[in-house]
Amino acid sequence: MKIRWKFFLILFAFSLVPLVSVTHISQEGTETLGQSIINDSRQNLLDIASKALELTVSNYAKILRNIGNAVELGLVVIANSAERALAQAPPATGPIYFASDYDDPQKAPPDLKKGSGQIRQPNYGDAEAPPVSIEHPVFLIAPGTDAASVQREISQLTRILPDFKSAIVEFGDFVHWTYVSLEKGVHMSYPGHGGYPPGYDGRRRPWYQAAVYTKPVHGRVLWTPPNVDATSGLVTFTASRRINYPDGSLAGVAALDVLITRVIQENELVSLWSSAMRSFMTTIETRPPDGEPGLLILAQKDYQQQANSWQSVIEYEWLRSSDKASLAFITKQLSKQQAGHAILPYAGVESIWAFAPVDENTQFIIIVPLAVIKSRMDNINQTFLSYVDKQLLTTGIAAVAVFIVLTVAALLSSRAVTRSLLKIAAAAKKLARGDFSVRLNLRTGDERDQVIRAFNEMVPKLEDHYRIRNTLELAREVQQNLLPVKPPKIKELDIAGATEYCEQTGGDYYDFFKVGDAIEKRLAVIVGDVSGHGVPSALLMTTARALLRQRAAMPGKPCEIVTDVNRRLSMDTSLTSHFMTLFYSEFNISARQIHWVRAGHEPAIIYDQKTDQFDELKGDGLTLGVDDTFKYEQSSRHIEPGQIILIGTDGIWEMHNAAGAMFGKEELKNIVCQMAAASADDIQKTIATELARFRGSSELEDDVTIVIVKVNG
Repeated sequence: MKIRWKFFLILFAFSLVPLVSVTHISQEGTETLGQSIINDSRQNLLDIASKALELTVSNYAKILRNIGNAVELGLVVIANSAERALAQAPPATGPIYFASDYDDPQKAPPDLKKGSGQIRQPNYGDAEAPPVSIEHPVFLIAPGTDAASVQREISQLTRILPDFKSAIVEFGDFVHWTYVSLEKGVHMSYPGHGGYPPGYDGRRRPWYQAAVYTKPVHGRVLWTPPNVDATSGLVTFTASRRINYPDGSLAGVAALDVLITRVIQENELVSLWSSAMRSFMTTIETRPPDGEPGLLILAQKDYQQQANSWQSVIEYEWLRSSDKASLAFITKQLSKQQAGHAILPYAGVESIWAFAPVDENTQFIIIVPLAVIKSRMDNINQTFLSYVDKQLLTTGIAAVAVFIVLTVAALLSSRAVTRSLLKIAAAAKKLARGDFSVRLNLRTGDERDQVIRAFNEMVPKLEDHYRIRNTLELAREVQQNLLPVKPPKIKELDIAGATEYCEQTGGDYYDFFKVGDAIEKRLAVIVGDVSGHGVPSALLMTTARALLRQRAAMPGKPCEIVTDVNRRLSMDTSLTSHFMTLFYSEFNISARQIHWVRAGHEPAIIYDQKTDQFDELKGDGLTLGVDDTFKYEQSSRHIEPGQIILIGTDGIWEMHNAAGAMFGKEELKNIVCQMAAASADDIQKTIATELARFRGSSELEDDVTIVIVKVNG
C-alpha cells in the first residue's frame, strides 16, 4: 500500500475518531443536560401550578364566606325594615305597579328597560327575559287573595324600597332578586319586573316554607338549596328570614336570591386557568349505598340545564372519581376544615383538585386537567429534541463530505453549544443569588434563542414579585409601628398587649392613649377587628385608628366618640363589604371606674381574684361601618384591686389545631386564673405560648390580639 494511502488512512482515522467522539460526547452531554432541565422544569411547573391553584381556591373560598356573611347581614337589615314598616301607618305613596302592569307596555313604569349588569337574565323558554325597573318594585297578589284586603300592607311595604336599592347597589350582580312575601298573600320584589307564571304564590316556594317551618342553624338566616327562579329560569341559592308583626305572630318572609353562576365563580376562574376547568360548591353528606362520607354538589354550572320550568326540582349529583382513596382523603381534609390539593382523575381525565372550606358546612373545589399544565412543558421538550435531531443530521452530512473540516467544525460547534448552555446556567445561578440585573446577550441563530428570550423575559417578572414581597414586608413593618411600642406606665394599672397577624398585614388593632385632662386621669384601651385579612383590612384598620385618635382628642363620652367614628367610617365602607368590630373602654383611674362601648365585638372578660369569679363586660352595639345613623350607648362598672380584664379578638378562642379542635374561652379563663398573681405581661405571654402550643404545625387562620389590664391596689 502506498504511503499516501496510509497517511490518508491515518489522517482519516485520527480525524474521524476525534470527530465521532467529540460529537458523541457533546450530543450525549447536551441530551443529558437538556433532559435534566426538562425534568426539573416539569416538576417545578407542576408544583408551582398546584400551589397557585390551591391559593386561588382558598382566596375564592374566603371571598364567598365574606360575601355570604355580608348577604346575611343585608337580609337582616331588609327584614328588620319590613317589620318596622308593617308596624307603622301606611305612608303616602306614589304609583304602585303590579306584575300584570309590567307585562302591559301601556301600564308599565316609565323607566322599564332590559336588565343591565346588575340583573342577568337569559331567555327563559320561548319568552324573552322580562325588563326591569330600578325605581319601582313589583307587587303580586296570590291567587285567592282579596286585593282590597291587602292594600294597607302594600302601602306599608313601599317603605322598604330604599333598603332594596341599597342591597342591589351593594352586591351588584351577585344578588338576583330581593323580595318580601306576606302570609296574607302579598309578594313584593325588586328590581320591579313581570314575567310571573300563572298561579305563582310566594308562600308555596321552598325558601318561604323553610323560613317559616325550619329552625335556623346559624342565627336567623336560612340558605335554601338551589331552585329555579320563576321569572328568569336561572338557578339560585336563596337566603331567607322570617318576619313578624309586633305581637310576634307570623307576618311573612324576606329573601335574597344569589345566582348559582356567581357562587361558583366559573367565568372569572376560566380566565385565570383554562376553559377545561370546573368549579363546584359542595357539602359533606353520607353517600349511599356504602354509607361513607362523600361530596354532594350544591352548585355547578350543569344544574342550570335542569331548569326546564320554574317548578323543576334540581337533582343533586355526587362529586366522583375512579381514585376513591384520594377522593376520601380530600373529603377527610375538608371535614377538618383544611385546604389543599391532590392529583386524581375527574371524568376519566387526570386532574389537579384544589379545595378549601368556605364554612363548616360548605366547600369550594376547582378541578383543572393535568394536561393543561403539562402541555407547556411538552412543547419545550419537543422543541429541544427537534434541535438535537437537526444537529445530528448536520454533523453526519458534514463528516462524510469533508471530514477534516468537519472535525474542526464539530469541535467549534460543540464548544459553541456548551458555551451558550454554560452561560445560561451561570446566569441562572446569579439570578438565584438575587441579581436581577443579569441578562443573556447571546444570539445562536437556532432554538436556543427561544430559551434565551424566555430567560430575559422571566427576570423582570421575578423582580416584580420580589419587589411586591418586599413592599408587603414594609407594609407589615409600617402597620406594626402603628401599634403601641409599649404599654403606658400607670401606677394603678398594669397593662400588656400584643398582636399576631395570620398574613403579612391584618385587620386586628389595639391601642392605649390618655384622654381627658390632668385632673381626671383617664386611659383609653381599644381593641378592634376588621373583617377579612391582608392589605384591604390593614388599610381600613389604619383609617379607624386615625379616626379614633382624632376624635378621642376632643371632649366627649365614649359612646359619643364611637358614634362619631362610626359615622365617618361608614363613608369609607358604604360601597364595600368590609366592617369592623370594636371594644372601646376608658379607665377613670381617679374614680376607679371603667366605661365601655361594645360595637359588635366579643365582650371583655373580667376576673375577680377575691371571689374567684369571671364576668363579661357586655353591651349592645352594631358593628362599625354598617349603619352611619346608629347611636351607641356606653356601660360602666366599678373596678377593684386584683381584678384582671382581658380584651381580645375571636382569633384566640376560635383557633383550631390540626385535629380540628377549638381553643375555646374556658381554656383561656383557666390560664388567667392560674396566672392571676403574675404581671399583665406574663399573663399575655403565657396565653400566646399556650396558643402556639395548641396550634402546633397548623397555619394561623385568623389574626390574634390580646390585651390584659390588671388593676393594682
